[in-house]
Amino acid sequence: MIFYLIGFMGVGKTYYGKHWAAKYKLSFIDLDAYIEKKEGQSITEIFANSGEDYFRTIEAQSLKEIELEEVIIATGGGTPCHKDNMKFMQQTGVVIWLEASPEYIAERLKSGIDKRPLLNEMKEDLLRHVKGLLVQREDCYSKAQYHLSVEQDIDKAIQKIFTHYA
Repeated sequence: MIFYLIGFMGVGKTYYGKHWAAKYKLSFIDLDAYIEKKEGQSITEIFANSGEDYFRTIEAQSLKEIELEEVIIATGGGTPCHKDNMKFMQQTGVVIWLEASPEYIAERLKSGIDKRPLLNEMKEDLLRHVKGLLVQREDCYSKAQYHLSVEQDIDKAIQKIFTHYA
C-alpha cells in the first residue's frame, strides 16, 4: 500500500514519514528530495532557474514514476493542489492530511524560511502568508481520506490506519 502524507510545509510530513516507515517496516520517500536528486539541484534552485510551472510539472511526473508498493511518500506542501496529483494519489493509495494551525506552522517555519521558495520573501509577514496559503489549499487538502492534527498525539490514529491496510 502507498501512503501519501500531505499538508502544509513545516507540519512534519518528512519527520513523521521517516518515523512511521521505520516503525511499520515500510519504505520512505520524500518527494522533494527525490526531485532534487533527479534534477541535480535544490527545490529553491529549480524555482529560481526554471520557475514554479516547471517544478510542478516535474513534481507530477516524479509522483507518478515511484513504483514502490509498501511506501510512505511525504509530498511537498503544494503537491496535491496541482495538476491531477490529488486524483492520482486517491486512486493509487491512502492520502493522509497532517493538519496544524497557522500559528504552529509559522513558528516551525521561521528557522528554515530561506530554504522554502514560496516563503522566502515573506519573512516579515509569515503568519499572514501562511494563513492565506492555507485558505487556498484547504479545499484540496480536505479531500484526503484521513485528517490528523500534528498538534495532538497522532501515533494511535496512524497505527489504526496502517493496521487497517496491512
